[in-house]
Amino acid sequence: MPLKSNIPSPFPHPDTLILAGVTLRQLRLFGALADHGQMQRAAEHLHISQPAASKLLAQLETVVGAQLFERRPRGLVLNLFGESLLRHAQAILTEIGLAAEELSDLRNGRGGRVAVGSVMAPAVETIATAVNELRRELPRLNITFEVEPSETLVARLLAHDLDFVIARLPASVDSTLFEYEELSDEQAGLLVQADHPLLKVPKFSLSMTMAFPWLVQHRGSLLRRGAEAMLLRNGLTISNQIIESDSFLATVVLLSVSEAIAPMSIPVSELMMQMGRFKLLKLPEPFLLESYGIIRVRGRTLSPTVTAFYERLKQRFLDKKREAKSIKPANRKVHG
Repeated sequence: MPLKSNIPSPFPHPDTLILAGVTLRQLRLFGALADHGQMQRAAEHLHISQPAASKLLAQLETVVGAQLFERRPRGLVLNLFGESLLRHAQAILTEIGLAAEELSDLRNGRGGRVAVGSVMAPAVETIATAVNELRRELPRLNITFEVEPSETLVARLLAHDLDFVIARLPASVDSTLFEYEELSDEQAGLLVQADHPLLKVPKFSLSMTMAFPWLVQHRGSLLRRGAEAMLLRNGLTISNQIIESDSFLATVVLLSVSEAIAPMSIPVSELMMQMGRFKLLKLPEPFLLESYGIIRVRGRTLSPTVTAFYERLKQRFLDKKREAKSIKPANRKVHG
């Protein structure tokens, strides 16, 4: 049965809601009701009386032009209008909370808050350098740095958990929601034990890898797609001796105790080679992955601290991209 209201135009234009008098107290009450499902418990949570809570809900439903809950014997349950409003209300309350936190940090000399995420390979060293630079200006900068797959990072970006991310835009998301600036292509290689037999052959070819197990992520992952594409260009398919794992730690451990071959991004490979236990095979052609970029939500205002970090980090990546173009492929550290 369609939801009905005596008040026309449910969910008018945002300006109408503001001008009509939607308040943070109403939204806080609405959020508490969504969490607790009972007027009395929501009122206790906000330290107000039950009649005051009922009045706030009635005011909000009047402004919205629709009932937001179904009244059931065990309490209140969000209806379709309520579920829709809740998503926006949570975002508003989150932003207000972050603003209060940032203002407090600035007053207390902590330097503000930045939350950034990145896929593993391209960003760790570059972000660390940018953080150190910004900390010289803001010694008590509070920064959160998350390393996760692109799909997870973009979801957290939309949920206000992160200010911006270094990642790839997943095909499953609406690209119009984001501002995306491409930063660079990513190169990968084939990592092996430092004493792997393929490092000793006079003339290495990709066909030789078919005699060894491959350590790969699950089908559809970025590195696996890149490796499969490279092999197909050379008339090969990935070895039948496959060990699948999305765990970086498991990959490192298995690689260190076997003659397996692991597709790995160049920045991560070079970090691992510093341990002296791993080397890259010398490939007959470049092993390129999809490009990545810096992503933020379109129309979402960044704080001055986040903006400063965003611009500095973007410049760092662009500088690094120019440096990479000036280095000939023959100068890349590989072994074989």
